[in-house]
Amino acid sequence: MKSAPCGALALLLGACSQTAPNPAPQQRAAPAVKITQFYANPLSIGKGEKAMLCYGVENAAAVRLSPPGEKVWPSPSRCFDVAPAATTTYTLTAEDSQGHSASRTAEVVVAAGKAKILEVNVSALQVTRGTPVRICYMAKNGVSVDAGPGTFITRRNPDKGCISEVPQSTTTYHVTVTGPNGERDTERVTVRVRP
Repeated sequence: MKSAPCGALALLLGACSQTAPNPAPQQRAAPAVKITQFYANPLSIGKGEKAMLCYGVENAAAVRLSPPGEKVWPSPSRCFDVAPAATTTYTLTAEDSQGHSASRTAEVVVAAGKAKILEVNVSALQVTRGTPVRICYMAKNGVSVDAGPGTFITRRNPDKGCISEVPQSTTTYHVTVTGPNGERDTERVTVRVRP
């Protein structure tokens, strides 16, 4: 039995059945690009010291770091060293293949480093009475220096310098460097005097 063609009357009465067109398959949205972690450790360093930047991303096709430095790439977990000369805010940007992006920042604070004496040298650890001795030092992050007993024979500089003296008996000499926050580093050396 043939079905009658759908005419205007059949449509009005609802007697005509028409097949609806197949719906277009729904496209699944790609997972969103995500930065799962981005941080500095430690958050604060002294001048000349290093910190570690760590990051992790998901669903990323490319990763960028600003300001640029270490090469970065999509990774679920990665760390690398940075040594900024001044306080720096780093921005990590991750992008997917459609151009969607996500960004996060991490700051590394660079504070004045602690005063530290790197070395102290003495011309001789044992001398006869009347022989001059010279004590020289090298330091970093100092704002002032005190050394003695003796007289500075170079400019009084917290980074490096020398003092000299003619000890009459066994003498302990000191070098003290003071840093920007008032912290001190002291080294001592004893010169024995033979009669």
